[in-house]
Order: sequence, then C-alpha cells, then structure tokens
Amino acid sequence: MNWPQKASAITLLALMALFGCFGGKGFCLELKQGPILLGELPQGLGEPLSSMGNKALIREKLPAPLVKMVAGIVAEGNGVLIVGYTDTVGPRLLNNSLGLQYAVNAANRLSTVTGAPSWLFSCASAGEELGGEESGISVYAVKLPKEAPRGETNPVSILSPPAGGEVNGRFWSLWEGEVSDVVWGIEDEKGKVTAWRVNGSVTPLELPYPARSVGSALGVGYPDDNWVFKGGWKLPEVVEQLTLSVESLDTGSARLSGKLGKGYGDVVVWAGGIPYPASIDNGKFEVSVARFENDMEVYAQATDPKGSTVVGPLMTLPRSLADSPKLLAVLTWVGEDIDLDIHAWVGKAHTHPQDPDPAYSSKAAQGTRILFDGDTRTRATALWVDDTTNLEMDVRCFTDLGGGATAYMYIVIDPGDPVMRRGLILGPRRLSGEPSESRWPILSLKGE
Repeated sequence: MNWPQKASAITLLALMALFGCFGGKGFCLELKQGPILLGELPQGLGEPLSSMGNKALIREKLPAPLVKMVAGIVAEGNGVLIVGYTDTVGPRLLNNSLGLQYAVNAANRLSTVTGAPSWLFSCASAGEELGGEESGISVYAVKLPKEAPRGETNPVSILSPPAGGEVNGRFWSLWEGEVSDVVWGIEDEKGKVTAWRVNGSVTPLELPYPARSVGSALGVGYPDDNWVFKGGWKLPEVVEQLTLSVESLDTGSARLSGKLGKGYGDVVVWAGGIPYPASIDNGKFEVSVARFENDMEVYAQATDPKGSTVVGPLMTLPRSLADSPKLLAVLTWVGEDIDLDIHAWVGKAHTHPQDPDPAYSSKAAQGTRILFDGDTRTRATALWVDDTTNLEMDVRCFTDLGGGATAYMYIVIDPGDPVMRRGLILGPRRLSGEPSESRWPILSLKGE
C-alpha cells in the first residue's frame, strides 16, 4: 500500500502536490463547463422528445435510438436538456437528488458516446413529480447560449455541493476516462486538512460531505496529465435542535448520544474526518466513534424539515489515554437490518467480533483490536492496529435480514497526526447475504 508522505503545508493545492501523481505538467485550474446543473425545471418545456427508463439506461451500451436522437439534436445546433425522475417510493428529498443523478449519469455517457462537448448538456431533476412506476430520464432540445465556452475544459468536476452555494451533506463529483489516482482534500473551518485517496474506478464519486468544511479539492491523475478541481461553500446554519453529548469514554473510542428536533433526519456524526451514520429513535440517536491521542472536535450533521443541511455545535473530545494507532480502519454502511463485521489476520491469528482483543483472547492477532462493533442499528465498526506487519483484512456480512447494504471503508494512517490526516477510502461496495456479495477483501500487507 503506497501511503502519501507526511506534510507540513496545509493549503489544498499543496496537499494535492504531496501525492506523487500530481507532479507532472502542473495544475490546470480552468473549470469544467458542463454538464450544466439547473436548480429547477425550466418553464414551458412541453413534451419531451424521448423518455427512457433506467432498465434500458443501465445496460453496458446505451440504446441506439437515444444516442442517434441526441447526436441529431447537437448536429442541428441545439443543446440537450436531460431531466431525471424517480418513482414515488422513498423520501421526496432523496428522490430529487436521485433524479439529478440519473440525468448527470446519462449526460456524461451521452457526451462520451456522441463526442459532443459536455457543456452542450444541461441536467435537472423532476424528482417524483412525474409519478411514474419506473425511474428514468426525459430528453429535450434547447437553445444554446449565444457564446460557447472557450478554452480547454477540465475533465474533473465537483457537482455537489453546487459551486458557491449552500453546502449539503453529499460530495458528488465525476471525471472522464481511465485514471491512475484520485485524491480528495477537505479543509475545515479551523484549517485542519484531511487528505483521502479514493477509489478511482467509480464515477460519479458520491461520499458523505462534512458540512463544516470551508473548501474541498479533487485531484485526478491521468497517464499524461494531472487535473485539480477546487471549490468553496457557505457554512451551514448551526441549530439548537441538534445536540450531542458524551455518554462514555474508552481507550481509543467514545460513545456519543444526541437529540434532534421534529422533522430532522439523515443524521451523521463527524469525528476525526470520518462520518458515522446514526439511526434515529424517537428523536434520539447514539454512535460510537474512534478517538486519538490529541483533542478531537466532533459535531452532528442533519437535514432540517425543509431539506437543508444543518449542523450542531462543535464539541471537543478529550485525548485518548493511549497513543494513536499506526492504522485505523472504520467501516460504515447504509442499509437496514444488516450487520457487517471486520476481520483481521496476522498469520493464523484472527481478530474479529468474537475474538476482539489479544488481551482477552489467545486467538486474536497481536497488535490489533476491535474498538467497537456495529449491528443492524449502529452501522459502524472500527479496527485499531498498532503493527501493520503481515496484516490482512476483509469485511464479511454477518447477518442480512433485509436487502443488503452499501459499505464504505475509511483507512487512516497515523490518525493522530496534528497537521494532516491521510488515508484511503474504499467503496462503495455492495454487500449482502448472497454468497457472491458476502465477503469484501480490503487489504493484504503480507510480507511487508
């Protein structure tokens, strides 16, 4: 595993330069021109030229009639508006987000297949307003702006949070083509930087976004060039209806509880740059979080009754009684009625929830211990590693009483570093009780 070197500078662009993949031709900071995201549907659209369900859109090749129609719109000197829509199942706010995602996915693929510049595409969401039984997209021809964008366009873009606007709880970005490295840098309001390598094979990239961040940058490495897209957003409102308090402290972890007002939802607790999802029960929630040798600020983040992202006050956790680990692995997942476990090996010694700590079990691997174990309600589990020599690790589905889960793994190297957190984000990964989805190999440092 190739970890980035320790940093002394904390600006986001300097942060990107730390990861060898951005040392070639330098940075191109010109912003990508498209696809253009519309906050609301234009008036007077009329009937679409075509509508297509997601069952047809998820195929390896887009339907030929759709590609031909879009190519014809562009050839006639028009732009393409793609409107995504969903069925009526699920929360309205989520459906609005999904509708836009469907539109952007289609625009990105159609731009690649037809060769049309991405700025010719506009995207909007109708959410569940169309009331259909299947999710999908509708396509319209629209007039182009009087002047086309000039200059080389950036193949990397941050779609959410929207540039210059209010922050929200999701980071959503995409890039074009095959890439060798992807690095995501986040700077909080006090100047603390977290730098993540992320899975470069998944685009669009969608991750939880810490709303108390003042800026973010995404760097992508190609074989012949390197690109960075950066942005800043307005900090969200701090509300009294979202509280957080300490229930208990343990060596390396803390148990936190909180309350939220009526109509609030989508609670995430941020601690050490890692998001811990929380399940709500009668306006209350609890999470366990990892803590390090230095003081650590934590806060809760949620959506208010109007769908806007809000945060609670900052709270400082006291430093852990133990030194920080060499490596911290935190697994989180989205999905009800499913329980995932972390397993670690050093040789034949095996650490897992039934043998969580070598201090209490002769079967557990030395230098590793389970900090806390999630379940079907508390969807996060953490592994503390003091010695990475010959470490092997995977994730397994312990129980699945529902429809599976989408999992993310956050691996932090030297998490107590006072200057910069550095780590790796793996996922999203589909896990379920199905044999082909029940195990997720994470890393192998055997022989290192």
